[in-house]
Amino acid sequence: MRLFWGVWLALLVALPLRPFQASASSKGGASGPEKLVFTSPARYTIPIPRILPLALPDGRLLLTVGSLLKMAQPDGRIIWTYSADDIITAQPAFRPDRDELGIITSVLEFIRLDARTGRELTNDHVSGTGDRYTDVKPFGSGYLVLNDGTFARERFHDAKIPDELDYFSETGEKQRMPFPAGAKLLVDGDRLYAVTYGEKSVTLQRIVIR
Repeated sequence: MRLFWGVWLALLVALPLRPFQASASSKGGASGPEKLVFTSPARYTIPIPRILPLALPDGRLLLTVGSLLKMAQPDGRIIWTYSADDIITAQPAFRPDRDELGIITSVLEFIRLDARTGRELTNDHVSGTGDRYTDVKPFGSGYLVLNDGTFARERFHDAKIPDELDYFSETGEKQRMPFPAGAKLLVDGDRLYAVTYGEKSVTLQRIVIR
């Protein structure tokens, strides 16, 4: 254990740190801005998730605050802005094969955007036993979206009610399946896992889409 942490500490010391905050005013040279500050003008009545900016392979940065998305070029210039109908609840998913984004909101919306322009491609509003989308990941030719069933479990006093996993295909077809309650979603190529944690353990359960 000491060796493990020693290696990580050595790596952290050796890595060069590039200053970065989270918006539209920036200063910097050819290598990119030293600071980006992104502030949403909207007012929210509930706490908004602190979503980590998404770094794309070509250097673009996708910034998320509340219901707003902004795409920044490597030089810090904002190239498009998108405003969702409600708060975005998780880091958007990026598909490099189509230069496309998948985003989810607190009102059970799954939205696909053109990552080059911010243009909305599809907008699916979904009903289910869950009360909020909590995760979105690329999978196959589409996306997987995790629907938290906590509200249904509390409402019906039934701890056995599972979460739900929705698969949205490239053509817009949707497939729904049960997912272990409270588990995290892990995608490893063409394999899916439900990850649950104990006090001193982690369990990976293979999930198969039929």
